[in-house]
Amino acid sequence: MDSRFDDKNKEYVIKDMYPKRPWLNYAWNDTHVSCYNQFGFGMSRYSDENGFVRSILSDTDNRLIWIKDERTGEYYAANRNYDGIPFDVFETRVGMGYSNIISQYHSIKTELKLFVPSTGYRELWEVKVTNTGEEEREISLYAYADIDMSITIHDAYTSAVYDGELNGIYASHNAYMSPTKLSGVYFASDREISAFETTNRRFKGIYSDISRPVGIKEAKLSCGSTCFENKITAVLQFKLKLKPKSREKLLFVLGASENADEAREIRRTLLKEDIFNKEYDTLIREINKFQDNVIVKTPDAEINSRVNIWLKRQLEFGKQWGRLCKGFRDIMQDIASFVSLDSHNARKRIVYALQYQREDGNPLRAWEPLMMQEYADGAAWMIYTVNTYLKETGDFSILDERVPYFNSDVQETVLCHCLRGINYLQNTLGEHGLCLWREGDWNDSLNGCGVQGRGESVWLSEATIKAALDMIDILDVLGMDNEACTIRAKADKMKEDIYAYGWDKDHFIYGINDCGERIGSYDSDEGQIFLNPQTWAIISGIIQGDNARKLMELVERKLGCDFGYVQQWPSYSKGSDAIGRSSYFMPGCYENGSVYNHGVAFKVVADTLINDGNGALETLNKILPTNPKNSSEHSGVEPYAMSNMYLGPECESRCGESPSSWITGTCGWLFRGVVEFILGVRADFDGLRIVPNIPDAWDSVRVKRVYRGCEYQITIDGVKSGDAFTVTVDGKELDGNLIPIYNDNKQHKVTVKKTD
Repeated sequence: MDSRFDDKNKEYVIKDMYPKRPWLNYAWNDTHVSCYNQFGFGMSRYSDENGFVRSILSDTDNRLIWIKDERTGEYYAANRNYDGIPFDVFETRVGMGYSNIISQYHSIKTELKLFVPSTGYRELWEVKVTNTGEEEREISLYAYADIDMSITIHDAYTSAVYDGELNGIYASHNAYMSPTKLSGVYFASDREISAFETTNRRFKGIYSDISRPVGIKEAKLSCGSTCFENKITAVLQFKLKLKPKSREKLLFVLGASENADEAREIRRTLLKEDIFNKEYDTLIREINKFQDNVIVKTPDAEINSRVNIWLKRQLEFGKQWGRLCKGFRDIMQDIASFVSLDSHNARKRIVYALQYQREDGNPLRAWEPLMMQEYADGAAWMIYTVNTYLKETGDFSILDERVPYFNSDVQETVLCHCLRGINYLQNTLGEHGLCLWREGDWNDSLNGCGVQGRGESVWLSEATIKAALDMIDILDVLGMDNEACTIRAKADKMKEDIYAYGWDKDHFIYGINDCGERIGSYDSDEGQIFLNPQTWAIISGIIQGDNARKLMELVERKLGCDFGYVQQWPSYSKGSDAIGRSSYFMPGCYENGSVYNHGVAFKVVADTLINDGNGALETLNKILPTNPKNSSEHSGVEPYAMSNMYLGPECESRCGESPSSWITGTCGWLFRGVVEFILGVRADFDGLRIVPNIPDAWDSVRVKRVYRGCEYQITIDGVKSGDAFTVTVDGKELDGNLIPIYNDNKQHKVTVKKTD
């Protein structure tokens, strides 16, 4: 049984329900996020009124639909298949914002669809049960939610009861000085309930496990309440008679509320079939409304599928929820990649994130949960993102919007936020004129290098030069020449200092730590070369032409492997407090020598900037889950999602495995890497700029691009990296490679051809 992509329905169909590790899907809105593996298990969390993220489900097998044959007493979990029961059908359809787990056993087909509606602290379940046989069936259906009420540490605050008006279980944690008003969790249905349970003590049994719950063996559940336990079990039992070929549908809502009255009103409102279906349709419509703004068609069907469907979905997740903590750099990078898809929401997210910038110009590393460590790279991503937004939209009014600083009464315009950011980056320098490392930059795990306030980061200095160029872009358009000249002069001086103190024979070091050690140099036995300082030397423009190509050849020799490029080589084998936690990680793990895909995505962009479209495509293909040298069967990664890393070659026991996915900035950089750098369709202040770096394997490509209200159908024929080409719009050849802004809300046909 082969799992497969179903692009027509924007789904991935999991047929092998037992991959190397669970395969995940995420569903979310602004305040709630749920995770579903192939069985429907996973977290369900909400961001409360104080911005604190709380769980409403336990971490174990927490969503289950049980079926019991009332005549024979046989029972099974329709979405889990405990003990390997020979289901006739067992698959999961991973969709955009939902998962649908389908099974069939003894002529009973069960479908469990899970999704998060567009608003609210809740998730919705739809259960369809069909009798595919020729005889009438009598069954009990049990809907099980394993609820976590750990709002505080005291179990004595908690109780759970059946609420008839709610038609479900209401659990409350009525705590003294409660940290949240959302102290209730409810699980309710639209169908009349025959019995219920509130605790695993009675349902699962003290000495049994969830695969063999003792409560199901009885004719009906206990119908008892519980208290003094934070792990509440909400189980609803239904008696169903199914005629041959008939189907029953049951609706459920699981969520958090301030009180039982609010839960009852939500249940009354949502659990009507027309309203429920409208919630699902609204969700799908909102997800799909931006997806058509950018569509690519290359000779590679898999890359088309990823760019047109899956990278966009994963990118939207990062834009909204960061890395499941709200991180400034994380959200900003994903906004920059998402802006071509949904500029309206991108603007809102930029303004939202800017309130977590300190008054000195340096943003927080993260909030929700709050991280007060002084990571030093946030402002670089902010300026890059604002510049990207301006080029996409031409909406310079955002620069006048006033936003407060974190923990400050000061409120300034977005432009002032950006100016404070570049001022922080360019003026917070060490003795070598490079940016102070502080407690970390993009590489969180080099967190011991600058804690004493002397360490300097070469990579951050490169990123600062890129931020300076972005800031100068903005200031030039605004006519702020004096400010632009000052920033340019500081960037030029920093470039000189990078070469003076950050170059080591044939590559750039990562930085100089508090002790004066050159991290990422040949002076060290370990950690002699890092990936990011090489790629960002190209992205920032401080190295170009043949010298840049030689640098990337070195990256290929030193850092390349069958499934990507390691973050550093060789891995550290012994810990050093003067370096940080990276040196304590096992070799090949995380930043200590893994193939850290976010960093590899930077290389895709760098390859195109040296006109190496072949290298960019090869780099991209290496880290895809379908790479035959490290496929999902070995790595464990979901075929439809990008992982944050593969354990590196120096991790001999688990080389190539991917412990997790989804939570990564990789997807945004790959999305832009394909659309804007390989295909070369980039937004600029005055139009779309065409800079193709097409690999040799692609003869002709097409891009649909919605930009400033117009739709551009772009065909690029026979143009490879570095080729001279002409651009024709609606039959008229342009002078140059910039498609102007037409402002006519029409479709325009663009042809890009190699110059003879």
